[in-house]
Amino acid sequence: DNPLPTLFAIISPYIALHSVSAHKEFRFLLPILPLVCILVGQKVSKIVEGTESSTHAQLRRCKLLFKGLLVSNFPHLKYLSMIHQRGPIALNQFLSARMEENARSYTVHYLMGCHSAPVYSHLHMPNSNVTVRYLDCSPECRSDEEA
Repeated sequence: DNPLPTLFAIISPYIALHSVSAHKEFRFLLPILPLVCILVGQKVSKIVEGTESSTHAQLRRCKLLFKGLLVSNFPHLKYLSMIHQRGPIALNQFLSARMEENARSYTVHYLMGCHSAPVYSHLHMPNSNVTVRYLDCSPECRSDEEA
């Protein structure tokens, strides 16, 4: 009566079917995240317990596992916090610096979705009039199967 194969049988097709979908978002995995945590917790428990029953050995394995996970996740943390998707913010900082030099009316056309750039928080200039245009973000544009 091991429930782990059943959990794995639920999680695997769910992830496989969502991997095939053209529209991918992390939030689609949130419904199965508790099930994944159960599987991972079971495996981590087995690693920490090991074959020795000594509390000192278990604590040593727990510390080693924690340090290993920390070290293996650090490059991802650094990349995601400092490099990934920094382009829109850098672009808006560049535009706002240029707009401060010459106060007048500006029109900015973004070739990305309306939700992809921090616009008026960076381009709100006291002596400039900034008009911003985007690609269409309405739900109707996503209904085209060829897009």
